[in-house]
Parts: sequence; C-alpha cells; structure tokens
Amino acid sequence: MANVPRCTLASLRNGLLGVLSLLILGTCAGPRQAHNGAAAPRYAPRPPTCPLDLLHAAVPSVAAWDDLGVAEVTCHIDIGLEQCLRQFRAEACRMGGDFVYALPEKPLRPREQAVVFRGRVAHTRAPGAASPEIGTPSTTPAAPASETTGRP
Repeated sequence: MANVPRCTLASLRNGLLGVLSLLILGTCAGPRQAHNGAAAPRYAPRPPTCPLDLLHAAVPSVAAWDDLGVAEVTCHIDIGLEQCLRQFRAEACRMGGDFVYALPEKPLRPREQAVVFRGRVAHTRAPGAASPEIGTPSTTPAAPASETTGRP
C-alpha cells in the first residue's frame, strides 16, 4: 500500500463512507410493518382528547391491528400523574392510534424526579378489511356476473 498515491486512498475512503452512509439510511427508511408482516398504513392524527383504550396486556385482544409505534412521555414529578397521562394520551392520538397496549400498570420511574409513560400505539382494523394508505380510496372490485347469478 506504500506505493498507492494518497489521493487514491482518500477517494477510496470517501467512497466507502458514502456507501456505508447509504446503507445505514436505507435500513432506517424502510416501511413500518403491521403485525402480520404487511406494510403498516398511516392513520391521520386525531384530536388530543380522542377516545383511546389503554391496555396493559402485552398483546391486544383485537383480531387485527396496525402498529403505529411507541409513544413515550416523560414528566417531572411536580406535573402530576393525571396531567402526564393526559400528555401521553394526546401523543397516542397524534400518532393516529385508537388504543395503546403493553402499557405498564404503574408509570416508570427512571429517575427520582421523573415519571415515564410508555406503550405501543396501534389502530384497529375492521375484520377482513385491507389497510389503505391515507387518501387512497378503498374499493372492492365487483364480482363477475357468473359469480353473483350462478350463470356463465
């Protein structure tokens, strides 16, 4: 390597750094996954006081849902648990969720003066319904006449 000019080594190093950066960004920018492996849809943000079910179970009891991510709110102990929980609910609604699961029975206390609410935000899917992206109309193609009338 002593015979290789410096400009070539610098160019090689910069090229490798560029490729590595693209690989890292590519893994971070992939689509979110629904619980069944399909790409998760995006749900519109909901108002801060939207109806929201808080479930402590590790797995929700609904038949089909889309995971939207993890909501976490950290509050100073002086704010109070009710206000902190309100902030957590508002964040879950902002994410488009209609329920939160895997929420601990008691808030986390990572530090003496802090309280943390953390849970998985999800949105219920209607049974048998596909998960359309925002702004995409969900249409079902009409069945051929032979299927509805029984005649060819």
